[in-house]
Amino acid sequence: MRAHILVAVITLIPFAPVVAQPPSSADDRAVRSVVQQIADSAHGQSASAREALFEDDAQIINAFGNWAQGRKEIDSFWESMFNTGMFRTTKNEEKSLSVRFLTPKLALVDRFYEFTGQRGPKSGRLLPPRDIHMTLVLRKGPAAWRIVYYSVADLRNLDREKAAADAK
Repeated sequence: MRAHILVAVITLIPFAPVVAQPPSSADDRAVRSVVQQIADSAHGQSASAREALFEDDAQIINAFGNWAQGRKEIDSFWESMFNTGMFRTTKNEEKSLSVRFLTPKLALVDRFYEFTGQRGPKSGRLLPPRDIHMTLVLRKGPAAWRIVYYSVADLRNLDREKAAADAK
């Protein structure tokens, strides 16, 4: 009987809801600082500042489906993105930020923002504003919080897209 209960408990553990952990104020500030540094690195066109925020085993995927796995690929990814010049005039205005600690060493971040000033990588023409949802998973290491997962998605604003098309 005990064996059946143990098997049932082990089987159900993956389906148990994740309960957010109360963060320390230092951890909360540190995670929010990483989020701000990601935003600042886009404004400053600093691939090296951005690269330093990622763990060696991190994974990223951008809004266009481009992805990179591991530090070497991620470093190359950011270098190529910033070298296009398409982010030189960008600004992002935060709409909301949610930080949730899943464990004392694992945080989930959802950041919603408006992204303006981006230019087409080949044409150089100004692109319409984009509403963005960024999802980050950060892991606390011995020295600092670092990103292990980064995903950015466009949130379609059909009214804005129609107005932009009508204005042409």
